Amino acid sequence: MYKLKEKEYITAEPWLESFPSRIKRIYEAKGLGFYTVVYIYQSVDTSTYRYRVFNMCQAIELGLSWRGSWFYYDELTLLPHHLDCFDLIIIGRGKYNFDILSFVQLAQKAKKRVFFDIDDMVYDLKYLPRIVNTLSVNMRDDISYDYWFSYISRIAELAKISNGIITTNQFLAQKMEKDLEKRCFIIQNFLNSPQIEVSENYYQQKKGALSIDQYVIGYFSGTPSHINDFMSVAPELKVLLEKYEDIILRIVGFMQMPDFLLELESQKRIERVPLQNFIALQKYIAEVDVNIAPLVNDDFSNCKSELKFFEAAIVGTITCATPSFTFKNSIQDKITGYLCSPGEWYDTLENLYRNRKKYNTEIVKKAHDYCIKRYAYYNQTMHINEILNKAFKE
Repeated sequence: MYKLKEKEYITAEPWLESFPSRIKRIYEAKGLGFYTVVYIYQSVDTSTYRYRVFNMCQAIELGLSWRGSWFYYDELTLLPHHLDCFDLIIIGRGKYNFDILSFVQLAQKAKKRVFFDIDDMVYDLKYLPRIVNTLSVNMRDDISYDYWFSYISRIAELAKISNGIITTNQFLAQKMEKDLEKRCFIIQNFLNSPQIEVSENYYQQKKGALSIDQYVIGYFSGTPSHINDFMSVAPELKVLLEKYEDIILRIVGFMQMPDFLLELESQKRIERVPLQNFIALQKYIAEVDVNIAPLVNDDFSNCKSELKFFEAAIVGTITCATPSFTFKNSIQDKITGYLCSPGEWYDTLENLYRNRKKYNTEIVKKAHDYCIKRYAYYNQTMHINEILNKAFKE
């Protein structure tokens, strides 16, 4: 485990900005001759909104052609008054209702192109069996069926009336182009400015430092929906923890332990950390010796982003991940991280543990530098501008 001094950061969430301020940004951009893109999202959340809306607007600000702002469903009645200033509209993982339908119809009548941005395989009911199986969802009552049929159907309806799709990787893009018969563009997830600022501080602190006290394996997808992902690695973790008494498993978030790990948890070999905001999380990732990102390797997981890799690489923490479509295309095995199929986790983690006195400088540096080049917000601007140009003109 690495002992790090906490990097101070502004605790206020940067997207908590008034409507007048956000709409003013659009008018000022138009006045300066920029094209404008407006993102519409239901309400602020801790993951999709940040990556698919806020981060996009931050990266766009560095370009020469476009400027962007964001608005929410409860502001939809205010937006028609400003429609003339919107060149392109993108709805982020939204669900159908009459308010958004009315706005989309109004925008399209005014010759505005409306795109739908989605980062998950939850846009078609035919995938429901795979989704609930992967997420270990209990579908034994009508309430569950009503929720999931409603959730997916409302997303599907909004995707259908859009002019095109934007998503996170090629695997998902190919599926959506075939299923929805719409043009699909790819803009990957990436790191924003506050994440990079604090992460770089922790990365620099770890240079030349030694891991001391316990050896900590970090798991940072600690929500109930990831229980099957966790179970794919849990048996091998159990054997490893039982063999080496100074190994600790750190879980950030909420995760119900399988019965066979309860004894280890009672022995405080499993450390629980509450869910963290996206900045505080980086310190918890930086402190651990290795980050694990296990997945049930199926079509649903292949649609997922590689953020569990780049959030760790940016703070100098090695990642071991399932060789899903996205991880295989972002991690070079044994060069910038490790790819582990079932049966390979134990040996990989044991080898890293046995060599814990050696900070894996070469792998860590290559992963860090690669993720800056590929996932820093300021290196996304040109690509996002290209995609917005295509979406606007086609």
